[in-house]
Amino acid sequence: QEHMTSGANCQTFTSSTVISYSNLGDGPKVYQETSEMRSAPGGIRETRRTVRDSDSGLEQMSIGHHIRERAHIMQRSRNHRTGDQEERQDYINMDESDAAAFDDEWRRETSRFRPQRGLDYRRHEGS
Repeated sequence: QEHMTSGANCQTFTSSTVISYSNLGDGPKVYQETSEMRSAPGGIRETRRTVRDSDSGLEQMSIGHHIRERAHIMQRSRNHRTGDQEERQDYINMDESDAAAFDDEWRRETSRFRPQRGLDYRRHEGS
């Protein structure tokens, strides 16, 4: 797989989900965790992770944008039991002051890999 992802035109998507359910004790308890990663040539990656835990009341989501060794990771969490909310941003191999330029570079780099609108074939009337 590593050889495949190093190709000049290779894009990958991976996803995993874990769900645990228990109906012992004080009613049903559900734990769900999902992780996704999309990658494109040039060291471009997007990571997403969500966690929901009915036992603790925690809901958490994070999205990471990576360009080679640099990354901007945004995380939000909320606890339904306590009402606590938290929002956090981590910067890897860059400063917070570089965030706007990094986000612009991210949009520019990823726009090359978004699906383009298909050609619109129309029948021409007349001669």
